[in-house]
Amino acid sequence: MQNLQSVGGGGAGLDKASLRQAARQARAAQPEASGAVARCIGGAFAFAPGSAIALTWPLPGEIDLRPLLTDLHARGHRMLLPQTPPLGSALTFRRWSPGCGMIRERFGTSVPDGEQDVPDVIFVPLLAFDRAGGRLGYGGGYYDRTLAALPDCPRAGFGLAAQEVACVPMEPHDCRLPVVVTEQGVIRTSAAGLPAPQLRGDKQTWGPGVSNPSEVQAQRPWPFSEPC
Repeated sequence: MQNLQSVGGGGAGLDKASLRQAARQARAAQPEASGAVARCIGGAFAFAPGSAIALTWPLPGEIDLRPLLTDLHARGHRMLLPQTPPLGSALTFRRWSPGCGMIRERFGTSVPDGEQDVPDVIFVPLLAFDRAGGRLGYGGGYYDRTLAALPDCPRAGFGLAAQEVACVPMEPHDCRLPVVVTEQGVIRTSAAGLPAPQLRGDKQTWGPGVSNPSEVQAQRPWPFSEPC
């Protein structure tokens, strides 16, 4: 299994284009991990009743959260998917429900035909991440502009543990993530002061650098009660 920690000095020696290529290869090596990521998101967080949760509709090779869309919709949440605007703009979001129409749009993405809505929580896809909350995306800057436009909206990244690097090359406009979800668990990054989705439970907590639920002890202030 390829792991970005073993490539180019943990990613530190790669430019963004090379790091993106290596990250795609690492993700492609574990197509079965999507289910574990989806289950972790669905089980780790305590979403407010009826909240609007933004997920993603997968392109080929991406993490598939479609079962989670169905599950959270059945729990009474408003499920949103991003609509890709012209380059230079922030994402907008439309409501998704089982059986709704899906419209093919730019870059091969699909958007539901539901009404527009504003997310209460955003789950952000990534190609690579680090423990400081750095995120490497696809290069369009859509999520960076979106998170900057919604500064109080809780956000969490999602990817595979193999996509972690020592240091993501960041630019001033790049937004960091307070939490990253992988198939192995939830990682609290050192990006302090950013809004994050509430984790379940009030006894055990996540601390900086914790990536496996079995390692969690009593470390305030991130509550979590059960492993993913």
